[in-house]
Formats: sequence, structure tokens, C-alpha cells
Amino acid sequence: MSDDYRKDLSIDFHDLHTCYRDHSTNLMDWSEKWANAVTAKNQRKKFLRMDIRRDPGEYDLPNNPSVAAVNARMDEDDELIQLRHDVALFSSAKEAFYQRSKALDGLVRLYLNGYFSGPSSAGVSQIREERAERVRTGQQEGLEDNPRLQRRRNGIKSAGEDEKSEGRPSTTTQGDS
Repeated sequence: MSDDYRKDLSIDFHDLHTCYRDHSTNLMDWSEKWANAVTAKNQRKKFLRMDIRRDPGEYDLPNNPSVAAVNARMDEDDELIQLRHDVALFSSAKEAFYQRSKALDGLVRLYLNGYFSGPSSAGVSQIREERAERVRTGQQEGLEDNPRLQRRRNGIKSAGEDEKSEGRPSTTTQGDS
């Protein structure tokens, strides 16, 4: 476990077994941090409330301050504000570990169903499109290099071509003399 919950929440697709193995330990460690932060926050509130009641003048309050005045003064305490922030952060981290558990389960199911064993369907269609484009390009280049088509474009006719048979089958058949 590290001190950075983001690092502990990350999932390495190539090391799912380790992520799965360490998940419960990480969840427990971060839950323990959350519980300790809640305890520290409650202790701070308890001692702060007792200090304010014992010496209200030190906190710029009249003798025998109201509950609302004590609570308002407690809300201004920097240490208590930081402890509340820590509690909220650890609570969010703990919830994120529950979400990570669901993500790990989903990834393992995908792995077992062969999702990671080959190219994705989007990748296959992209490969097909690239191949088709290469074939089209090759055919186009072949047509541009074709001497017969070049002569036709330039208006030059070969010896065997005549205007009458342009585009139609020849009237003589093989073997006729």
C-alpha cells in the first residue's frame, strides 16, 4: 500500500492477478485510514468543545455561551476543517475501492471471454478499410501505367484497333481467315 490512493486504485491490465490479490488489503488499509480520520475528527471536536466551555473568553465568547455559538467557533478551527477534509477524502477513496472491485470483476470476465486475445472489432474494421484503400491505390496506379489506356487518353490508336469496332467485340473469330 502506498500513501497515494490514486496509485493503489490503478489497474494494470497485464497484471490482473496481482490487482485482484492486493485489492482486499488495499481496501482494508484505506478503510482503516478513514476510521482513524473519523476518530481524530471526533476527538478534536470533543476537546475543542471542552476547551471552549472551560475558557470561552479565550475564544472571544461570553461566559456561558450558547450551543450555536460554540458550534460556530468550532467550525472556524483550522485543524478541525483539515480533519473533516481528510475524512471526506478517505471516505471517497474507500468508495472508489468498491468501484475498483467491480471494475476488476468486469475485466476478469472480459479476459476469460477472450476480449484481450485478439484485435478489437473496431481494429479489424480499420484494418479492412486500410487494406481496401491500399488495393484501390494499387489498382489506380496500375491503370495509370497501362499503355493501352495512355494511348486512348492521348488519342493514339494501335494497329489492331479501328473505329468501327471501338467498344464492341470483333466480327471475326479466331481461326477465320
